[in-house]
Amino acid sequence: MSTTIGFYIIDRVLGGPGNGVNLNRDYTEIEISILTKVFERIAQRVQDSWQNNLEIESTLNGIETNPQLLQILSPDDIVVIVMMSVRLGNKLDGTLSICIPGEFLDDVVDRFSPKAARPNKRPDPEKEEIKRRVVLENVCESNLEIEAIFDQFTMQLKEFIQLQPGDVIPLNKPLDDDILVKVNEIPWSTAKLGETKQKKAIKLSHILSNGNEGIQWGKNKTSS
Repeated sequence: MSTTIGFYIIDRVLGGPGNGVNLNRDYTEIEISILTKVFERIAQRVQDSWQNNLEIESTLNGIETNPQLLQILSPDDIVVIVMMSVRLGNKLDGTLSICIPGEFLDDVVDRFSPKAARPNKRPDPEKEEIKRRVVLENVCESNLEIEAIFDQFTMQLKEFIQLQPGDVIPLNKPLDDDILVKVNEIPWSTAKLGETKQKKAIKLSHILSNGNEGIQWGKNKTSS
């Protein structure tokens, strides 16, 4: 794992914004302790992800900051290395490599034939509910950008460059008409304009059932 990802995780765990993670140094003992706790939880998630196909036990044996010092396998052993590009928070790119011993793959490759690829055990409803809650809790901590779009229109470039402070631009949408609410640039709801506690506000009118409905609504209501 690249150090940028490690420092980003540490900064976020400690309540930081995840900035300034391009540090050219080794981890401190405290930072190693934080990463250990994080990867112990990741190891448990890896074990859970395999449970419907294969009984495995995933544990964290330790953290090594210098890959050249690892003594897990002999130089002659066959391994499969999976390299992945990781993006965190839409502002950080890093790499993550997973090394899988060939002996492990020899033991499980037959289980992933078209016939054996079907789950050999029913999911545990209680465990599935716990995983669903964990995912939901993590998602609920995400920040969303919400936009309330009153109207959209086109303007010629020569008119645009002549605009000055104080100019009035008339719109074609009535004040009591529905406006479009977008979440992370995705149409999500219609709403009415209003006020509350001496501040502009919107009152949700209708939650769009899917993205296609919202996109179609936006196109129909956009004036040109």
